[in-house]
Amino acid sequence: MVDLLGDPDIPFRFFVGDLIIRNAKGALDALLEAAETAPEENRRSIAHLLGKIGRRLDEARLAPVKKVLECVLQDEDPKTRRNAAIALGTLESESATGALIVALEAESFDWVRPSLILALGQIGGSESIAFLGDYKPECQAEVEAHVKAMDRVGGTEREPRPPIRTLGAERLLELHCAPGQEDLLCDAIERSVGERPSVVQNGAVRVRLQELIDLQQIRTWREWLVCVGERPIDADSVDRVGLDLLADGLALVSEIYREDPLTRYRLEIRGKSVSHRQRKRRIKVWSEGLKARAPAYVNSPSHYEVETRILLAKTKVGVFLKLTEEADSRFGYRVQDVPASMHPAVAAGVVAHSRPVSKGRVLDPFCGCGTLLFERAQCSTAAGYLVGSDISGSAIDAARTNLRQFEDLPLTFRRGDVGSVTHDGPFDELISNLPYGIRTGSHQKNIASYAALFDRLSEWLKPEARLTLVTQEIEMMTRLFRDRRDVHLDDVARVDVGGLQPGVFKGCYGQKK
Repeated sequence: MVDLLGDPDIPFRFFVGDLIIRNAKGALDALLEAAETAPEENRRSIAHLLGKIGRRLDEARLAPVKKVLECVLQDEDPKTRRNAAIALGTLESESATGALIVALEAESFDWVRPSLILALGQIGGSESIAFLGDYKPECQAEVEAHVKAMDRVGGTEREPRPPIRTLGAERLLELHCAPGQEDLLCDAIERSVGERPSVVQNGAVRVRLQELIDLQQIRTWREWLVCVGERPIDADSVDRVGLDLLADGLALVSEIYREDPLTRYRLEIRGKSVSHRQRKRRIKVWSEGLKARAPAYVNSPSHYEVETRILLAKTKVGVFLKLTEEADSRFGYRVQDVPASMHPAVAAGVVAHSRPVSKGRVLDPFCGCGTLLFERAQCSTAAGYLVGSDISGSAIDAARTNLRQFEDLPLTFRRGDVGSVTHDGPFDELISNLPYGIRTGSHQKNIASYAALFDRLSEWLKPEARLTLVTQEIEMMTRLFRDRRDVHLDDVARVDVGGLQPGVFKGCYGQKK
């Protein structure tokens, strides 16, 4: 099969390469044997494939791969040499650093040298850092590769810094949540800090805060940004005004981190009307301008400590800071999840919307990895006991793994289908993110599962128990609440999650009057 890697039919050659990757262990010896002796086209493909396959191998099997790739750096064909450098960078083979340096110093093709430079950046280590620090690029492609490589090795040298507890003074913050949960976020902030935020757009509110501990007590935001400023622009002023705001932003970073300064930033430009070409040009213009205005700061797109986010519209530019050094510790319990899992911040909003019962017994019969129940357990209205079940064994395994992040949480998980699983009721609350039938399952399966759920409510719930059901099956859920005599529907809220807009159906169990 290795002989076919030189076939003139390029799509067929790709097909052969995919087959070799799938049969990596079986094909490895043949690849190694042919890496230095096969025809030119084959050698190019072999060097590329060794990088792909090497990522799957243990250290013992990987050692001869690295050794062969180091030899291939001296191949007579420049494309083969470039592919070998890319492969060694992908494998982060520190033992190859010396061979890469020798190859770079000897390389005569200016389109091969950038790959050698980037490989040294990927590998890192003291030898790479020392060499790259003294290296003088010879062409523009090398300059760009050298910047990326230095950026990468610079990030590996940083020591973790302790989180800050305060912004030093009151700052205007913009907090983002799932669209549809703005009022819930405003309520939580007002309870925590005594000031009600203003809603500035779907999924975004603003409030003035100083102490970061306040943010960690609020569970419904997904990210927060420090607002630097917004100003009107036109085509002639956008570069100048944007640069002024960015310089103000870095000055603000200096104020916040006065005791332990940050030095590495990333420019992130967002805007519906901004093309890739415009974005690339403006990043170049603004980063060069900041080099003159704020020389202590380095534009470091791969390893940065603060993201300077620019929102660019036709008539307005806004600059915000995302302090990426400040880790979000609220959802550390979720070490595993499953497809279609709800984001914990969205789940916290659903729980807040559900009118929790103090010391209530809570059931989720479609629990997935347990996110809704974990958020219910951490709600200010304490639960008495929580139970989750799911038909998926991998989901229950993930939920139990997440449960181990807590001590003495009154929560249990069991595997079972909604139509047959046994739960010891009665429960005061049933809260669940039901199958949507989009990423997993189907509408037809949902018909049976939803009907089974409602059929079992009398077995599981107390009279007047509270129901909170999240689903994309709006018509089906509306019909079930309408046609059944044992449930009341109080309201339906819509929330935007990843482009979907499921309904949050809130009601209670009990005979309609």
